[in-house]
Amino acid sequence: MQDQESLLFQCFKARYFPRCHFLEATDSPNSSFTWKSIMAAKPILQRGSCWRVGNRAAIRILKDAWIPNHPTNKVLHLSENIDEEMTVSELIDLDSSEVKVSCGTAAGKGIGLGRMLKGGNVWKTLWKLKVPNKIKVFGWRACCNILPTQANLAQKWIIQDNRCEACKTEPETGIHALWNCGVSQDVWAGCSARLQKCLVGQAGMLQLLDELIKQLPPDELEQFLVQDWLIWHQWNVMIQGKQLQAPEVLN
Repeated sequence: MQDQESLLFQCFKARYFPRCHFLEATDSPNSSFTWKSIMAAKPILQRGSCWRVGNRAAIRILKDAWIPNHPTNKVLHLSENIDEEMTVSELIDLDSSEVKVSCGTAAGKGIGLGRMLKGGNVWKTLWKLKVPNKIKVFGWRACCNILPTQANLAQKWIIQDNRCEACKTEPETGIHALWNCGVSQDVWAGCSARLQKCLVGQAGMLQLLDELIKQLPPDELEQFLVQDWLIWHQWNVMIQGKQLQAPEVLN
């Protein structure tokens, strides 16, 4: 795998895996004892191996293990917008290092890649906020789009209807439930003036929090995160068929 110019590699590739990568190679009935031994040990190598990202041209987004410091090193939440053979090089503009392909739908159904490709400043700020750890973790989950929203549950075929339980018109994504929905906006209307002036229309909570970090002082960011946590708690109360509290109570 390391020295692909060696004679040994070239011989094995021509004989056993001419049209695929070594990690995708399989055994064949007439293979040599050496190749059978390599194939027997390959699962051990696969469990602990992870791509080292270079020019990203050979790494497939969905099939390969390439995300560092991650339990499986693979993308967990699939998206219909990502082709199985799409490579990591297609996500990022080589000149500007900016993300040029969205990993989610326009409604914000991300697959978690946003947190790997950008958002470093968001995480540094988030973990330094003086709020309980459970609220920091909630903020992290919201930015990674892994909250059990109607949209995420419908994407996993747990439910059929992805519409918001409050407004019954838009898909219930994280950004919709916590920021864009009319019910949430009623709560935010009672917050600080700077929070009220923040625009809607962000693709997801990661983008929203990134914008708020640039506009708000730490104490108002803490207020925003705690308020979001309270809104999500009320959202769960509504799902259970109970009555929502008045917006002024949440403030």
